[in-house]
Amino acid sequence: MLRERRAQWRSLGLPTEPVSFPNGGGYRVERMPLRDGFVTESMDGAPVAPVMGTLPDRDVGSLRMITFPNAWFHANSDYADSTQVVPVTPTLTRIRVTWLVAAHAREGVDYDPGRVTELWKATSEQDWELCENNQAGIQSSRYRPGPLSPITEQGLETFIRWYFRQLEK
Repeated sequence: MLRERRAQWRSLGLPTEPVSFPNGGGYRVERMPLRDGFVTESMDGAPVAPVMGTLPDRDVGSLRMITFPNAWFHANSDYADSTQVVPVTPTLTRIRVTWLVAAHAREGVDYDPGRVTELWKATSEQDWELCENNQAGIQSSRYRPGPLSPITEQGLETFIRWYFRQLEK
């Protein structure tokens, strides 16, 4: 599927190759395909706002950028969102999520804010609950740190190595 979608995106003149933490850097950018029949990240895959910019097609996947340690961005054909996570205390974090639609889009006419934010509200609240539960476990007197997952936490490992290099300077 990824091969097919990359060929489709190349034919539209869109970048397709991922940039993954170059030279141990703190960012990653990749265009990801969406589920068949979906043209945006919404609950049903249907557009939630007008096409942004000069995209030649709605079916352009989701362009994702992660900047470690605390921000990520998703850009779809019809909206973009950014999430910033800022530690306030060892047990309190401020999270700011921002959504963008085309400048000409009119709220209530071209888009419904509830539809734009619906998917991210559901998934973010699930993530936050997982984080709260994880924090409770870490605060337990029985907690012992373990290794990071080589499958799902490679980016975190890259960030930690970068951070330690900065401390050595």
